[in-house]
Formats: sequence, structure tokens, C-alpha cells
Amino acid sequence: MKEFDAYAEYYDLLYEDKDYAAETTYIRSLLKRSDVQAGAILDLGCGTGGHALPLAEAGFTVHGVDRSRSMLEIAKRKLLPIDASELARRITYEEADIRTFECQRPFDAVVALFHVISYQTADEDLIKVFTGVRKGLREDGVFIFDFWHGPGVMNDPPYNRIKEIGNDRIKVRREAMPVLDSDCNIVNIQFNILVKDLASGIEHTFMETHCLRYFFPPELFALLGSCGFSVLNMFSWKRFTRPGPESWYACVVVRRDYE
Repeated sequence: MKEFDAYAEYYDLLYEDKDYAAETTYIRSLLKRSDVQAGAILDLGCGTGGHALPLAEAGFTVHGVDRSRSMLEIAKRKLLPIDASELARRITYEEADIRTFECQRPFDAVVALFHVISYQTADEDLIKVFTGVRKGLREDGVFIFDFWHGPGVMNDPPYNRIKEIGNDRIKVRREAMPVLDSDCNIVNIQFNILVKDLASGIEHTFMETHCLRYFFPPELFALLGSCGFSVLNMFSWKRFTRPGPESWYACVVVRRDYE
């Protein structure tokens, strides 16, 4: 089973406190700094469309790619109320693995948000993604992605967490049990999820394991350079300062090198 397949139905509920609008405003500010204020954006690992919608509202055309059919079905359902509008016409979705996805047209920018790059745990996977992104970018295009920042992860290692949330139909309890593999710079997270139907009282449980890699800037920059990118900036996530040892999340803005 792919990550998020069973998880997809409850994904938006579990992350209803995630401020996609504010994150998109931040991404737009990074794009503006790189002279990208309009055009086409490729959204890798788009999930349920949390960033695609506000990017389209800001005037961009957005093509979202995700390998989870379940997540994409939810993203497409969000377009139904606005299906006839100009906004809906600016958003398209495609089921594909970002490691093998081939762009059919050039993009002004590519984004991979909410730790999509950290899900690429092997160098060969990263190289496939970075190489594909470079091929899909215009010559002056930029690539923006966030990632788990190694110094922050090592300074404040992950620990077991429980999140409980619900609505008028269901109650969801998610237990996250991370295991740190410092030899490979990977965190294996087992999610144990219990869902209770409030009307019937029926409960069901399922489990998913997510593996995420944390990066130290020198290794990440070396991989980007080998794939034909120059790093323009690196910031703590949603800030404009360099990430320090307290920063768990960081983002980079890179531009494809000229031939």
C-alpha cells in the first residue's frame, strides 16, 4: 500500500489546522523574489490540493501531480463546486510518481511542499526527481521545496505523539511512533489510526508507515548541483532567516543552470 492511500480519507481533517493560505502567501513571496509573479506552476506531491487552490486563486495555472489516487480524488472533488469557473480551469491533476513523471510542457516554477522531498529517502530517487524538475523548468524557472532540516532533527529528536480530532460524523485518533535511524538520516514513522463513527459507534483501525529523510545542507546542495541547479536561498520554513540548530523545517529556492 502506498503512503496516504488509507490515510487520505481523514487527511484534511487531521490537518485542518494547517494554514495553506499563509503558506501559499509565503511561497508567492519567494517566487516574487525570483521574478516569478505569474505563469504555470507544477505542484509535485500535491495531495488533496491544499496549495494548488490558493495558487490558482493568486492567478497561476497549476498542474498537480501525486501518486495517491485517493488523495487526487479528494482534490478533484474540491473543484466540483467551482467546476465552471475560471479558477477550476486553471487547475489540473495527474496521477504519477514524481520520480518518473515527465513534463509535457515547460513550467515557470515547480514546488514540492509539505516534506515531499523528504519522502525521497535514497539519493537515486532524489536525482530522478531533481533531473525531471530541471527538464520541466523554463530556463529562468525556479524550484522551491521544503524539507526536514538535519541539525534541527538531531537537536530535538522526534518522539511519540497522539492527535485526536473530529467533526459531527467521526472522531479520529492518530498515534505517531517515530524511530530515528541516524546512520541513514531517516525517520520511520508508524501511524496507528483509530476512526470512530459517532452515529453507529463502530470503530476501525489501520496502520501506515511513512519514511522521511532529513538533510544536512552540504549533502543537499551537492545533489542539487550535480543535477544542474544553483541554490539561490535557504530559509527556515515560513521565515526569511537562515535555519539554525533549532529549525526542524527549512526550504530552498533553486534555479536551473543554463546549458
